[in-house]
Parts: sequence; structure tokens; C-alpha cells
Amino acid sequence: MPITAPDYSRYFADGTSFACGRDMTGTLSAVRVGELALSTGRVVACDPFVYLGSGDVEPFTVAVEPGRYAVDAAVATLVRPGAEPESRPHSASRPSGW
Repeated sequence: MPITAPDYSRYFADGTSFACGRDMTGTLSAVRVGELALSTGRVVACDPFVYLGSGDVEPFTVAVEPGRYAVDAAVATLVRPGAEPESRPHSASRPSGW
């Protein structure tokens, strides 16, 4: 049975802070990165690294109205206490407006 899409909205709220490991903190910002065209309205996706090689992962599936959807990226800036933010941000993306 396919899994239900989790609510990731907190990761796309500018200024959200989180702990990363024992000595780092992160701050999130949302960035519009493009547009996704869904001619059929059917989305099937899976993160290949979460269960790499296990073979028992069901993909995320959802049906939406066919059309074009904006895609946002959640960009994390990581900082160690007393250090400058890392120059290479980390990100994840999602279509917005479903």
C-alpha cells in the first residue's frame, strides 16, 4: 500500500531553526526554483537514499489536477558555534500549491 504524503510545511517556513548533530544549528529559507508540469496529474516519487537497497519501500503517490505547479526548495544554512555559516547550503524541494 502506498504511503501518505507527510506534512513538510514547517521545513518551508523562512527562519525555522533546528539542531544538527551535537554542535551545529541550521536555519531554513524557502526559495522558488522553478515549475513542474503535470500533464496527467499523477505524481509518483521516492527518496532512493532513505531505504537504499532494502527493496521494500513503497513510493509516495498522489493525484492532483493536471497543470503547472511552482517548485520550492528548502535551503538549510548550517552553523557551528563561533563559526561562519557554511558556504554550501543544503536543500530539498517540493511542488507548492497542491
